[in-house]
Amino acid sequence: MPVEIKIDAKELKRAAVALRQRAAGKLPQALEGLMRREMQLADRELVLNLTGRVLNRRTGSLARSVRHEVRRTGDRVTGTVGILQPGPAQRYAGIHITGGVIRPRTARMLAIPLPAAQTAAGVSRFSSPRQVEGLFAIRSKAGNLLLVKRSGQGITPFFVLKSQVTIPKRDYFTPVRNTAVRRVTEGARDLLAGIVSLKE
Repeated sequence: MPVEIKIDAKELKRAAVALRQRAAGKLPQALEGLMRREMQLADRELVLNLTGRVLNRRTGSLARSVRHEVRRTGDRVTGTVGILQPGPAQRYAGIHITGGVIRPRTARMLAIPLPAAQTAAGVSRFSSPRQVEGLFAIRSKAGNLLLVKRSGQGITPFFVLKSQVTIPKRDYFTPVRNTAVRRVTEGARDLLAGIVSLKE
């Protein structure tokens, strides 16, 4: 016994149009999900870069300041990742990316802590040399101006004074940004391709 199968192309076209419209209506939501995933990934990559992969972790304040956020306004989705919290970390985050020269703003010289004035992580134990009693200045054999303290039979250097310090470029941010832009672009293109293929 023969079987007759009929396909109504008009009905299929109507169904395809409805499906495409429904998918297009969900596009902003899908883009928001894509953006959230990529910003979370970029956040993690930045923290890794700030905790040993590019910069060595000292106080950890830079890594703790990394944040990401995603905002959706109508059909527009915006993702942001970086040092978003105002504070000390935000002030010095940029110089690691570009490198540059640090000069004193209020004092005549920068006081760079030496091992006697540092924690095990290499962070100064003092916010100012004025916190250390008994310091006096001497010039080293190499010509550096040192703040030292008498200890037993000798002296212990606490700070070296410099008129400026050059910070080398250690870009922890640009590679993460470039990867995030590429992945978001590719993901958005794939979402759009899926909707366009429904039309065809």
